[in-house]
Amino acid sequence: MLYGYNGKKDDKEEYRVVCRGQSPYYIAENNLREQAVFHARNPYHPISYWWGKIYDHGLIKGESEYYIAEHQRFPKQAIFHVKFPREPVSQWWAQIYYHGLVNGTSEYYIAQEGIEDAKQAIFSKYDKEPITPWLNRIWTVGVVNGTNQYYATTSQDGYIQVYNIKDPSFCVYEIPYETADIVLHVDEKIAVYIRGDSLLLYDTATMYEETLMQVPDNLQRMIQQSKQSNKDLYIHQTDMLINEYKQFDLVPVVIENKYFVFDLNTAQTHSFVTESAMTKYLATQKIDKDDENKNNTDIIVLY
Repeated sequence: MLYGYNGKKDDKEEYRVVCRGQSPYYIAENNLREQAVFHARNPYHPISYWWGKIYDHGLIKGESEYYIAEHQRFPKQAIFHVKFPREPVSQWWAQIYYHGLVNGTSEYYIAQEGIEDAKQAIFSKYDKEPITPWLNRIWTVGVVNGTNQYYATTSQDGYIQVYNIKDPSFCVYEIPYETADIVLHVDEKIAVYIRGDSLLLYDTATMYEETLMQVPDNLQRMIQQSKQSNKDLYIHQTDMLINEYKQFDLVPVVIENKYFVFDLNTAQTHSFVTESAMTKYLATQKIDKDDENKNNTDIIVLY
């Protein structure tokens, strides 16, 4: 328990730390259950306003300088920079997804307007006006996660459409199949997604949908539960991991707090409790594959 002052002389108040990480910033809560950002140098005074709730994700880990504040009285959210707490970087929206800017992976973020018949758009930290039109659904991969210039949305007809952020008015390609449960990766050539019990790949060159492997039962249950509760599954950093390890036929996926690695060679899925365990496994597989490649190298002896 911490003790500080709420701005009035001799008006002492208790603060409870609710979130702490590797950075000097942490989130504390007062007796009114309001939350604020603190810095380790001054545990007695917050460096932000008190809000109904604060979503940091990257700030506490030291990966970002932005956080999402939820208003105490209105169902609205806005993004703030930790060094400029008076004026939000964004407008106040019904919901802001922490992927991208708040997570520390790109300058972009997704905001949602309204609750019923909600629409979503992509924004940049440099402008409070949307870059894209307001769309039914934008998947948090590609440009939002900082891996390339592309993003995916679901059309009114239920198809996945892929756009380049530099020209949001032009659809680069549309996948002419039933919509996906989760989109994991998009770029100008391929899209990787889950539908039902299958991990699928769409190739723009062949315009064909290929089944890569079956997804595990526990992930299928997560998807079904999210549909029933009308709650999106949050996908973390999938694109970067795919790009880094795709030459080894491993597709790591982090959804909510569950960690999976799809092995396309063996058609098996490995589950992990922590991110560090998954990262260690991937590093081991990379070393093993490098050693295998060395052993398979032909040795030519010159006489």
